[in-house]
Amino acid sequence: MLRIAKQTDRRPDDVITNAAQFFGQGGVGLTVSHRASDHISLEGGGGFVTVSVAGTDHKTDVTAVTREWESDVKRFLESL
Repeated sequence: MLRIAKQTDRRPDDVITNAAQFFGQGGVGLTVSHRASDHISLEGGGGFVTVSVAGTDHKTDVTAVTREWESDVKRFLESL
């Protein structure tokens, strides 16, 4: 399991939307199991990805937790 964090200039809702596109059916192919304004969880391939966001003074803290999708999570965070 991997837990990794990054700070970005993107808005929290933009990060969640991008995570859904990157990891969802049009991207990696995972299935959304839960989505809220501050996090999204996806499952598939024997693993999962959860991306959480928290906005702070024009910055967004992004935390991703995964099992089986470590390299994809790193690529996603690099794209932010």
